[in-house]
Amino acid sequence: MLSQTKIISFNGSANPYYCGCKGKIINVLACMGNQIHYIKHNKIDFNKWNNLVERAEQGTVYSYSWWLSAFCQWDIIVLNDYEAGIPVPQASGMFIQKIHQPNFIQQCLWLGTLPDDDILPHISKLIASKSQVIHFNSNLPLDFSVTERKNQILDIREASEVQAGYSKSLSKNIKKQRDKVLVSENQDIQHTIDKYTAAYGSLNTQLKPIDYLKIKNLAVSKPENFVNLTLYLNKQPVAGLLFAKGKNRLHYILGAPTADGRKVNALSIGIHYIIEKYGSSYAVLDFEGSSIPSVHQFYRSFGSEVETFYELSHMPYWLKMPLRVYKRLFKS
Repeated sequence: MLSQTKIISFNGSANPYYCGCKGKIINVLACMGNQIHYIKHNKIDFNKWNNLVERAEQGTVYSYSWWLSAFCQWDIIVLNDYEAGIPVPQASGMFIQKIHQPNFIQQCLWLGTLPDDDILPHISKLIASKSQVIHFNSNLPLDFSVTERKNQILDIREASEVQAGYSKSLSKNIKKQRDKVLVSENQDIQHTIDKYTAAYGSLNTQLKPIDYLKIKNLAVSKPENFVNLTLYLNKQPVAGLLFAKGKNRLHYILGAPTADGRKVNALSIGIHYIIEKYGSSYAVLDFEGSSIPSVHQFYRSFGSEVETFYELSHMPYWLKMPLRVYKRLFKS
C-alpha cells in the first residue's frame, strides 16, 4: 500500500507516471520491511546477479548478464541484497529513452520469490519513473497495460513418453522421412541464419541484420550454450535449427527449411533429434510460442503445453501520434 512506502533516494528528472514524487526519478523504495533498489548498469554486481539467476527457479539462459549484455543495455531492480530481481532493458528512439524488449530475449523474468500484491505497484513505480515509453515482457502482471501471451513448452525428460504424445501425423511423417535425412551438429550458425532469413525474414522484419549478427557472435563465443543443427538430404543442406541451452532448458531460437526440406519434414526431424538426444540432460524444450496459428499447432503436435506470460506496455497519449509519424518516416 502506498502509505507504507517510503522514497529513500531519487535524482531529478521528469516522469510523473506512477511516481509518488512528481518530477523525480526514484532509485530506492522501502516497502513492507524491504528495500527495492533500481540499479543502473554500471553499478550492477554481476556476480551477485548471476548467482541470483543460478538459484532462482524462474531463471533461464536469457537471464544471465552475458546474454542480456549481448542484446541490450540493461539495468536491474532488486529486492534487498539481490534476494530477488528483474532486468530492465533499455532502448532509445525518436530521442526518447525507452524500456523495450530486445530481440532474442523473450521475457525479462522476475527471479526469486515472487512479490506479493503490495509490492507489485512499487516495482511498477520504479520502472515508470525511468521512462515514459514502456514495452516489455515479463512473468509479472505489473501496473501497466497488460496483455496475456502464450509460450509453449515441452517436458522432455522421458523421451519415450514424449514421443508417445506426438500427434499421429507427426509420428507418421517422422517415421517415414527420418532415414532419408542426416542430422549434423556443427558451428555453422551463419547457415542457419541464412536459411531462416530466406524462408521467414520478410515475415519477421523486427529482426535486423545487427540482431542476427549478435546471436551469431554469442553462439560462436559461447558454444557450450548452443546447439546448431544442419539437416541434409542427399548430401545437400535442407534445414538449419539453432537452440540455446542453460538452466535446465533448451530454447528454440531459429529454424527454417528449404523447399526440399519442407517435403521431408526436416524441422520435425530436427526437433525430434533434440528431444531424443538431450531429454536426459534438460528438463524442458521451450518453443518460445507463436501467435501464428499454424506455428502454434506445429508445436502442439509435439505435445507442448501453454505457459502464460505478460506483455506490458505504457505510452502517454501525447506521444502516440508523433511515434506513428516517426515510424512511417524512418521504418526500413
